[in-house]
Amino acid sequence: MGDTLRGHYFTDDALHDVIALHLLFMGGIIGMSLVNSIFVDAMAADNNDEVLEKLSQLEKKLDKMESRKGASYTNAT
Repeated sequence: MGDTLRGHYFTDDALHDVIALHLLFMGGIIGMSLVNSIFVDAMAADNNDEVLEKLSQLEKKLDKMESRKGASYTNAT
């Protein structure tokens, strides 16, 4: 192991560089995951309003169909 100009061993600098690179890489992955989850959450939140409106419309249609079926059933008997 050779000394550097400052008297530190080369392996210490190399280890420091590897750790710094690893932390930078992991921080990037965690950061991108956080940004991705925010975008996905925003997209899903926008979609929920439309889905709830369509569900409400379907429930109204089903209520109308059930009331018609009940009325025709009572008239038949």
